[in-house]
Amino acid sequence: MLERVTNLPNYCNGKIYKRWSNVTSLYGGGGILASKTAKDGTPVEILISENGTKRELYSATGKIMDTIDSSGIKRTFIYRKEGNEIHGSMLLAPVADTVKPLVTFAKWVTDGLIPKSVELDINPKHEGAQLFISGKKSVSSFPYIFGNGKSTKVSHVKAENFEDVFCPLPKTISFSTQSGEVKTIEASTGSDNILYANQFLLTPVGEPGANLRVFV
Repeated sequence: MLERVTNLPNYCNGKIYKRWSNVTSLYGGGGILASKTAKDGTPVEILISENGTKRELYSATGKIMDTIDSSGIKRTFIYRKEGNEIHGSMLLAPVADTVKPLVTFAKWVTDGLIPKSVELDINPKHEGAQLFISGKKSVSSFPYIFGNGKSTKVSHVKAENFEDVFCPLPKTISFSTQSGEVKTIEASTGSDNILYANQFLLTPVGEPGANLRVFV
């Protein structure tokens, strides 16, 4: 009887995965990969890694990924393929205001590896939502950082006109403030806006920036 159980294709690490047809343990204990065929005949796979804190569900038309960070905050990333574009979004699981992160919701469109547009809902109570917008460009390579201006709380960010396939940065960023004002910054290159991209987590080291570009 033990031999028959261990030969089941959906038996892995001492557990039978009833919802899946085949389950495989990844090399080195890095997680498990399970697969099955949906009712419409299309294949579906799920990859569980990072001690169960990351789950990636793949289908023929998209991908859904759940991640749990070191603070216990859960984010769900949804990707849908529409022609040559991928439409993505990031949703935040309910969390107390005291630990709510800077970006609470995001949606974007990518074409290949380059984002076409990204929109972010910002938690105005987060310290990172505080933004200083100068009234004029500085003489340095980073515009709008120095000079006369004002500090304000941002509630929404829209980034467009991305460039550079290795680390896409937006040349155009619009900030919506809590008072309803919209400030749009047009830079000559994406690198001129890198400080804003870093602040609002649009670069590959932050959420959702780290997960903007995904092949489906």
